[in-house]
Amino acid sequence: MAGGCACLASACTEKEIQRIADRPIRKNIATLSPSDPIVTTYAAAISAMQALPGTDPRNWHRQAEIHYDFCRHGSWLILPWHRAYLWYFEEICRELTGRNDFALPYWDWTRDPQIPAIFWDESSALFHSARTATPSSSAPDFTTGPTVIDNILSETNFIALAGDPVALNDASEHRPAAGPLETTPHNGIHNFVGGDMGTLMSPLDPIFWTHHGRVDRLWVEWNILRNNPNTNDTAWAATEFTEFVDRKGHPARISVLTTVLLPLLSYRYDTQVESPTSPINPPEDDDELRKRLRKGAKVTLDQRSRFTVPKSAIDGTQPVTLQVPGGENLAGKMSELGTGGTARVSLEFSYMSTTSFAVLVFINSPNGNEKTATEDPGFVGSVSFFDAQMEMGHNRTQMFRLSAVNAVKANGHGPLEVTLVPVSLSGRPLEERENVEVTISVDLLTSTVEAPR
Repeated sequence: MAGGCACLASACTEKEIQRIADRPIRKNIATLSPSDPIVTTYAAAISAMQALPGTDPRNWHRQAEIHYDFCRHGSWLILPWHRAYLWYFEEICRELTGRNDFALPYWDWTRDPQIPAIFWDESSALFHSARTATPSSSAPDFTTGPTVIDNILSETNFIALAGDPVALNDASEHRPAAGPLETTPHNGIHNFVGGDMGTLMSPLDPIFWTHHGRVDRLWVEWNILRNNPNTNDTAWAATEFTEFVDRKGHPARISVLTTVLLPLLSYRYDTQVESPTSPINPPEDDDELRKRLRKGAKVTLDQRSRFTVPKSAIDGTQPVTLQVPGGENLAGKMSELGTGGTARVSLEFSYMSTTSFAVLVFINSPNGNEKTATEDPGFVGSVSFFDAQMEMGHNRTQMFRLSAVNAVKANGHGPLEVTLVPVSLSGRPLEERENVEVTISVDLLTSTVEAPR
């Protein structure tokens, strides 16, 4: 069982409280020097994994194959699955280096949109030649900027944040729909870095683990510091992952519910505050906090109305503006739903796989483009595809959800139209694409979050 998790079912003993207080700290890699013990230990761990025989499940390539074969995307399992993945990987790093105080660093791409210089040192195991991005490339504001991230974290419904529900122990890698945290910053950074990061073998690039550390940190911010409950649906909480191995290479089993408490019991982040609205770090020995996290809440997201644009073709180079039949005065219709009324744009893309690409989404802003500020009233968000290269020659369908509350409130008083603007995250010219089709739906929903008493 993960370190510190003896406190899962009962109050912690004094010894356990001290162990929790001393748990390893995950730090921002951009603040660390090349000689920092965290950096050198991370590089040494990678080298040690690369030197292991292919029969050892802790081997570097074998660890990446776990992602290729079992990763959960496009559902509410993306967050706990990747948290468990990082946790077991971190444990392997400690075992192979003898540094039990080691914690994986993370890359804060909001504050540091360029890939940290440490990853470009060709003498280090952190260097990976197969990247599209260069040392001077910057992740665009529309994928990881502070306004985009704060808007995503302002969502209070777990399903709306993380992705659509799936059945207990669902093992599908891509279904049924990705939430905005996955759709925009998660996918956007995979696309931006490129190379192996643009495929399901993305863990071959050491950046992967620091990228997902940042995604995990955002979940900590949303769940613990902003006091938003996860769902208590058994299909989520009781799902178990059995594809990982522990620090010795033995098969491991971990439940989603166990992953919820890992940041309180087994590791912590150096700076957990993402915005001034969350100024206080959680107390490390707070039994009530642990109980609250374990309980979660009854979370529902019920569709009340759907306005759909028939399937349309896009060529990947030119913006397209599409009218939404029946979507007149959507702002008024959302207001009629009361305080729980919300709106989102659902985009179902069907395409012949090729190199990764991305689009910006606007409501009633036909002139929106990649230079439009993310504070623009009509800006909804961005959608990126990072795993397209893995399905060469096969039709691929993916569903993405973006919150449209702010754009509908601001721009949804008359006829409704959605504008899609293809953009390049790699800095390369846009390529014309064939057989890319999109079905757009603008949904009105009611959101309820009922914490147990």
